[in-house]
Amino acid sequence: MTTRFRIIATVFEPTIERAIDVIRSIPEGVDGIELRVDRLERHPGFAGFEAVRAATKLELIMTRRTTADYGVPCDQEIDEALRAGFDWLDVEFTPRLDGSFLERHRGHAILSFHDFAGMPNLESLYHSMAKRGCARVKIAVTPKSFADNTALLSLCADHENEPLTVVGMGATGLYSRILAPFFGSDLLFAASRSDSIAAPGQLTLSEALEIFGARRECPVPRSLFAVVGNPASHSRSPMIHNRIFFDNRVCAAYSIVETDSFLEVAEAFARGDRFAPIGLSVTAPFKEDAFRFASAIGAHVSPRVLAARVVNTLVREETPSGPRFIADNTDVEGFRVAFGELGAGAGSTAAIVGAGGTARAALVAAREAGISVTIFNRTAIRAEALAREYGCEARALAEFDSFEGDFVLNTLHGDAAFKAPSAPFVHGARLVDVGYGRVLPMARAAREAGREVFDGLRFLEAQAIPQSRLFMKAVPQTV
Repeated sequence: MTTRFRIIATVFEPTIERAIDVIRSIPEGVDGIELRVDRLERHPGFAGFEAVRAATKLELIMTRRTTADYGVPCDQEIDEALRAGFDWLDVEFTPRLDGSFLERHRGHAILSFHDFAGMPNLESLYHSMAKRGCARVKIAVTPKSFADNTALLSLCADHENEPLTVVGMGATGLYSRILAPFFGSDLLFAASRSDSIAAPGQLTLSEALEIFGARRECPVPRSLFAVVGNPASHSRSPMIHNRIFFDNRVCAAYSIVETDSFLEVAEAFARGDRFAPIGLSVTAPFKEDAFRFASAIGAHVSPRVLAARVVNTLVREETPSGPRFIADNTDVEGFRVAFGELGAGAGSTAAIVGAGGTARAALVAAREAGISVTIFNRTAIRAEALAREYGCEARALAEFDSFEGDFVLNTLHGDAAFKAPSAPFVHGARLVDVGYGRVLPMARAAREAGREVFDGLRFLEAQAIPQSRLFMKAVPQTV
């Protein structure tokens, strides 16, 4: 079974001139454009719609999301857009929706429902919308839990041959937002620019094209994988793992779970629930929780997990005798790669900043490489306990500016409040920084001092490659 979905670039600009400039810059690989006329400062009129039509050969959707009539555009506006050559109208499904309005326009209508606070009964809602006879139906709701996400995916899969689009909004809806196209969701709406997001949790166009690439027509995945953390919505892991799956012709897909409850996701993983991932990339703050969970379910744990007592990789493999669980820590491998590229080895000295799960992986990697370590952490008690466990020195974070050594291993995942001192880097320290996508004062201080930085994106890729190998072994078969 294969699914076919289309990527729609949402153009959310204040003027028609700005919108046209953005439309002309839309990259290849996009299937259609949504013009959000509710964002425009002035009504575009027929001339404006005609100018938009002249700027692109792609299919065009006109959307007015906010008016006194609950998002229903007026007949004049619709007539102008259709005469100018627009293909579709996004019409909000509300109690005030006029039946005669639909009678006139249902052949061009994408009937949409939005709930920015939660989720109604999905099946009931879908049938109420479908019986209106519009060309397409779109349901955008806000999942509050992992179970809400799987309910959205279930709706999508159960109606995979019908023109239905489902959207999980917000950070907690990213799991279903990313996976829905793989299970028959018709359209994927992505923001044309990162600073013009039209809905909470919306992917940018560049993110969507990285995640899906050429997979516009794809087999339904045999296996699902995801990064789980809080926060996790900024994660670049879907771009890396989905690319690896595609390049290796593996029938799998990878998404994001941002959650307050690691156990809700982990238990669904262990049970093998429908639409649950069979592999998890575990990030902050759940790496120690993942170690305890792996121990509780009798997972096979790698020596590095036993040494670090934290887990960043969980895999569920099906065997003739039942599921087999694997727990590993590929962060250790990420640090090993960083050491190799920066020339760190036996006899080197390093500062580890932080005392969480990633710091434990750094300590294991440093011990394997023969690197002498000092831990610097804001909470002295935690750092001292970790130093006793690994036989190294612990000092207060306030003393970090006095460190004179070869390397700094920053295990904090981005901390704008932390004022990184320049002294360690002026004295020659090179940096391994696991953070990315946020304010990164440590990387900035190192670069300003002219020191080499193994940054967070390089680290993410370095640990993701061995992690993805573990994931791919668990997929039933390749295509």
